[in-house]
Amino acid sequence: MRVPFPLLLSSILLCHACTAPADPLVQPKDMLAICGDSITAQHQYSAFIEDYLLMCQPKEELNIAQFGWGGEQAVGFRARMETDLFPFKPTVATICYGMNDGHYLALTDQTANTYRKAQTDIVEAMKKGGVRAIVLGSPKCVDTYYFHKGSGGSTPEVYN
Repeated sequence: MRVPFPLLLSSILLCHACTAPADPLVQPKDMLAICGDSITAQHQYSAFIEDYLLMCQPKEELNIAQFGWGGEQAVGFRARMETDLFPFKPTVATICYGMNDGHYLALTDQTANTYRKAQTDIVEAMKKGGVRAIVLGSPKCVDTYYFHKGSGGSTPEVYN
């Protein structure tokens, strides 16, 4: 059986593209900003990121800073970026907001639109501020046992 040349060439290029290593997201001399609400402020997952990068993917002169604030919403972070983030000249950033943005209630169009606009504004401001790579995270689901039942009038099933 003869395979048409374009199909053979496409297959070879596709296989090569799938196996070619990508450039690492974090480069030497990068400043990684880990941004978020109280989940970030706990220094738990940000410490895991820092440990991994320093031990498993070490880069020359890598700087990492955590910019989490308890109780903050995405609109609050956008308001403080000029004074609290950009002086550090981040080149890579992670963003994880959403738990407080949902107000612990069932999702409404207004809540979703406010959150979406704030996230978009943060990304656009970071791009203008020289951030080369942005990783946009999402909050986890709340635990059906430990979630403060009745918090804001919501149940875990409604808030998730």
